[in-house]
Amino acid sequence: MKKISILPILLCMLFLSHCTKPGEMVDEIVLEEKSEPVNVKFVFEKKVEVPDIMWASLYKTDNELYVRGYSTIEHKKVILNIYDEDLEISSQKKFNIGDGPGDLGTGCHFFKCGDRIYVPDNTQMRVNIFDKDFKFVKFVLLTKPMFLPVTFVENGAYFLGNTSEWTEKSKTLYGCYIVRFPGLTKQRFKTIGPSNPWNSPTPPRKYVIGSTPFFYYFYKNEKIYFIKMDDYQLSQFDLEGQLLKNVRVNVEKKKVPKEKKIPWLKEQRGGRSLEKFDLADHIQPAGWMVPLGKGFAVVRRNGYGTGCNGLVEADYFDYQLNLKGKIEIPCFFRIYILRGVGYFIWTWQYQDGYLYLINEDEGNETFYLEKWKVVE
Repeated sequence: MKKISILPILLCMLFLSHCTKPGEMVDEIVLEEKSEPVNVKFVFEKKVEVPDIMWASLYKTDNELYVRGYSTIEHKKVILNIYDEDLEISSQKKFNIGDGPGDLGTGCHFFKCGDRIYVPDNTQMRVNIFDKDFKFVKFVLLTKPMFLPVTFVENGAYFLGNTSEWTEKSKTLYGCYIVRFPGLTKQRFKTIGPSNPWNSPTPPRKYVIGSTPFFYYFYKNEKIYFIKMDDYQLSQFDLEGQLLKNVRVNVEKKKVPKEKKIPWLKEQRGGRSLEKFDLADHIQPAGWMVPLGKGFAVVRRNGYGTGCNGLVEADYFDYQLNLKGKIEIPCFFRIYILRGVGYFIWTWQYQDGYLYLINEDEGNETFYLEKWKVVE
């Protein structure tokens, strides 16, 4: 019998092991939608007005709430209100909008890790670092903007962020990264695209609205949870960027009724020109992911309206990506958006059994900070 050399086979296996990350071969699990209610309750506790700020966003620290926005009174100022957990304001910080030491750009967001406050700034392409009293320490330059949701984890040793770039055929390619300090080395854990953000391959091109934000992710229990909203696909990664689990919920995509397009577009554009805008053909089924204590909620989208009041529908998952059923979660500012403006504004934070929310009274353009008790 002729001997067969196993050396080529071993070399092939070695080559494949270097070309494929272990987690990338995880099979997709298809889940059927569940209509059964889950016993998760939200109990309203308190609401306070956030004055003199527009485009408010919210960040939760150990025992404080940071509400950031742009001053409606002082030109070119970023305002940071600091609240305790009872929604009582304890102090206010003001920053110049600029590129000098301690200045911030319009794309800045606040995260407290240990005795440092990190302020990633997409406008200036850097990470500003302050001490616990907001005294400027230094900034670290980024080679390209890291768009939100930027999340600092493990005491500021690294953070999560994503970038976008154009391909040769004018398509968009997104990369989601784990970025480690101090060298800012990047480990990509997810690639989305290339996708065509236009509904026409040749000019005049139109913006397709209604399908953003189309992905989102968060960090919890030393895992990264990612959702691709138009496909309702959930993924779980470890902190080495390896895919651990891949789940897709089998839901029907609702088609956009043609007679609804113009009213929805006018609502988004404030009655202005509609020539450069069009709606996507289908309504994506998922809107946001909201991590809670024992599980997380995927807010459902059943239409193209952007305003909401009271409680809205969500699917509830445990952190093993098992779908448990339906809950109702309080509406918050930017829970539904049709355009990419303010794409990843953070307007909710959960900690220790409480959900903190930013909401807006669209009638008088006033922002409110709310506190809800969560019973899981």
